[in-house]
Parts: sequence; structure tokens; C-alpha cells
Amino acid sequence: MALKALSGTSVVSSPHYMKRLSASIDKAVAARSFQLLVVYDKKLNGLAFYKNEILDHINPSMSDQLSEKVIAAFRNGKTPAVLLRAGNVGLVSDVLRLSEIHITAKDLYGGWLLITCEQRSQ
Repeated sequence: MALKALSGTSVVSSPHYMKRLSASIDKAVAARSFQLLVVYDKKLNGLAFYKNEILDHINPSMSDQLSEKVIAAFRNGKTPAVLLRAGNVGLVSDVLRLSEIHITAKDLYGGWLLITCEQRSQ
């Protein structure tokens, strides 16, 4: 009886629904070759599942690692894309601007933001 009741329920969409977040990331970066860096206090295992890759996770308290990872992505021929929550935007943008990296932010599904990075011309 309990199984019958459960089978009739619908899936509730929430800000934590990683399948939709994954799709919105793909749409935001289009066809570019990018490396996704996640700045968040928890690992996003559901997103890693839908992206079918191991995500590069950076705890907001360790934001000094971010510029190193962004520069490494550039060296590997990738466009760095930083996924984060709005509360960390100031911290992340300050770190990247100090590294002379131009950023563009896009709103994504569920209150997430994606910052794409470009090296500034010399």
C-alpha cells in the first residue's frame, strides 16, 4: 500500500535539483570547452553525476586556491567557469580581479550563478 502511494507522487522541483542545474550550466557555456570549478561549502555529488565528471570543489574559506585553479584551466586550453551561490560573489570576484581576470556572471537555475573567466589582454 505504501509503495502504491509513493508511485503516485510527483517529483518536486527544488533549487537543489542538480539535473536542471547541469542543463542550465551547459546552456550558459554553449559549445565552449570549459572547466567547471565549484565554490561551495559542500560537494555537489548530484551535479557531478549529471555532468559525468569529478568536479573541482573549492571551499569558500579556501578561496585563495581559486586563482591558481583558474590559471591552470587557462594553461590547459579550457575556459574556467565558476559555479557559486550569490553570497560568495564578492569574495570570488575580488580574488579573480586581483589576478587580472575578466569575469562575466550569469544567473542559473535555483539561485546559482556561473562566472566565466577570460584573461585580460596584456
